[in-house]
Amino acid sequence: NKGVVGGEIEFVQQDMTRFSFNRRKFEVVTMLLGTLSHVHSNEDVVRCFDCVREHLSEEGVFILELAHPSQLFTLPLELGMEAWDVHMDDLGKEDLVVQYGLEEDTFDPMSQLLTRTVVVTHPKKKKKKGRDVLEELPLEEKVVQRYFTCQEIKLLAELSGLKVEKLFGDMSKTCVLGSEEDEEFRMVVVLKKKK
Repeated sequence: NKGVVGGEIEFVQQDMTRFSFNRRKFEVVTMLLGTLSHVHSNEDVVRCFDCVREHLSEEGVFILELAHPSQLFTLPLELGMEAWDVHMDDLGKEDLVVQYGLEEDTFDPMSQLLTRTVVVTHPKKKKKKGRDVLEELPLEEKVVQRYFTCQEIKLLAELSGLKVEKLFGDMSKTCVLGSEEDEEFRMVVVLKKKK
């Protein structure tokens, strides 16, 4: 049936700048939710793109989703804190609170790296039997993310033997990046092998 996904899913854990699937080729490779932002150097981005190119079929596409490029220029003005609840009732656990960002977090404009503090807490932390996940809280981690411009992605793709086919502002093909539409909030890049 058209549109039905079948078969088995194989989970593989590898370094995204040096992965190999033993010459297997794919029609579509996706890198979503800003995953590439955790690759900080140009050299490593090129290595990652090289690996993707090696695994794309001749007409295959690489779909890359990143933060909207305008965030690179507005980010220093927007540093602050956001928080939200994660509902755990389905697991029989009490809710958690995720806090993203602290006032002292930094953005380095030279490297385009944002260091964000992520804290997971439990508002009513109780150490009871059966609540082993709560015994590990609060968790705090610094997450370093790189922000990219369209021009950087185009150049890094070219260095890897890829070319940008289309740029979108979200996952809808009607939302073209740079069209200044209200719903534009991401950079979704469709790349193919250079011919």
